[in-house]
Amino acid sequence: MRRINAIIAALVLLETAAYGGYRVYASHNGPEVPEVHVPTTMAIGEAPVFLGKAEARYTLVEFGDYQCPPCAAAAPAVEKLIDQSQGKLKFVFRQYPLPFHEKAHEAAVAALSAKEAGKYYPVHRALYALNTKVDTGKIAQILKEAGVTSVTAKATATAEEQLLATKRDGDAMSLVGTPSFFLCTPAGIIYRLTGPEQATALMR
Repeated sequence: MRRINAIIAALVLLETAAYGGYRVYASHNGPEVPEVHVPTTMAIGEAPVFLGKAEARYTLVEFGDYQCPPCAAAAPAVEKLIDQSQGKLKFVFRQYPLPFHEKAHEAAVAALSAKEAGKYYPVHRALYALNTKVDTGKIAQILKEAGVTSVTAKATATAEEQLLATKRDGDAMSLVGTPSFFLCTPAGIIYRLTGPEQATALMR
């Protein structure tokens, strides 16, 4: 029995070494986490706003929608993961409103417009706290409570441009829906995750 256990342990070590030291498996979602062969800049976008320590070596990216129930359900897990990463992980949320969600685009523009005032993630959190029950009045109230008293035409135009860029990046990365999670590593490898919790096993 000891000999069998030793052989199994050796095989696990060999498998780990074959993937450059990363544990590329998920406990319940298949044996390996697939890689996405695109530039890191495509995954994180231009001028990303990070949640977490800027010097963190790993970046968790989510393409999400404020009227997407699974996105709203995942939001607390993402924040908990960052808090428990001991400074290894930062987060980028990319706006990917789905066309059949009536107010998702409006909410995404509001969050992106709040970047100009440095209020992107406060607005982001408040929108998800609505638990998909998003409407124009609630969006306006969230902006007001975040201290975003006015949104310039320039900020709105920039937000629309960023949404178009994110849509192009998402299409290039073969997104099939929201939420879509990716982990960008210091080695330049990008993993497509089935959920944010998979990032833990992939970080050294």
